[in-house]
Amino acid sequence: RMKSNDHRQNWTVYLCQDKHLDYNWCGTNTEIEIRMAKLLDYYLDQSERHGSKWNLDSTLWFDVYRRHRGDEGVTRLAAAIRDGCFGYGANHSVQLWGMMSTDTAIRALLGVREIEKRSGTTARTALLMESWGLQHGVASILTDSGITRLARGTYPLRAEEYHKSRAPHPLFYWTAPNGKKLLVYWPQY
Repeated sequence: RMKSNDHRQNWTVYLCQDKHLDYNWCGTNTEIEIRMAKLLDYYLDQSERHGSKWNLDSTLWFDVYRRHRGDEGVTRLAAAIRDGCFGYGANHSVQLWGMMSTDTAIRALLGVREIEKRSGTTARTALLMESWGLQHGVASILTDSGITRLARGTYPLRAEEYHKSRAPHPLFYWTAPNGKKLLVYWPQY
């Protein structure tokens, strides 16, 4: 348990493993997708055998699993999400939201619809990484889409000076222009 900055509310923080494979960056699409499907097989098996939990950092994993395991695989994955064994980020992939147009940012959340429909769950979390900053309106796009939690991070290789001068903001509320709030996790890295 941790206390928030204003010390008025206690927080319980749950950590759950995920994997980001840098789609189109650390191998061909085929190589990366094969690894993604194998990882999903492994964590689905672990979940079914031991009740372990795992997270999809984006909706792209769902699409990849369909391509490699078909409808039966997607049904299995949707059941794990419905049962609370798998979490998922509402964002399509780890994109550079700090440079997106409003229209592109909204479209980046459309892939979540099928997961919500197939699993009967509602996306509440987004993972917007690798951008040093975000326009204030991004908070409105996310909250108007039902997102209440946001995980952030930047890759130090692309932001060395920024990381040296920046203090971590581990947990805080970001109030959007629409007045709604996002609970944000933004560690140093």
